[in-house]
Amino acid sequence: LKYGKPENNFKIIATYWGDYLGRNIKPADVAVMMCLFKIARLETSGFEDLDSWVDLAGYAACGAEIATKLDTSKLPHRLEA
Repeated sequence: LKYGKPENNFKIIATYWGDYLGRNIKPADVAVMMCLFKIARLETSGFEDLDSWVDLAGYAACGAEIATKLDTSKLPHRLEA
């Protein structure tokens, strides 16, 4: 994994964003805000940028794993990054 495990990376991002904003940001909040970022990118591309759609799905999946503490290694059909 180029950036490490998403839950670790999102925790670091949450700390930085929280310090910058002066409020508590959780790793799941990072996933939601990154999804919103990708939705804005899609809007400016006329919803035609495939990479943004793929990224949006990835951020949503990471958010689901983080928010629910889902261990995807136990799922029968695990997608690899």
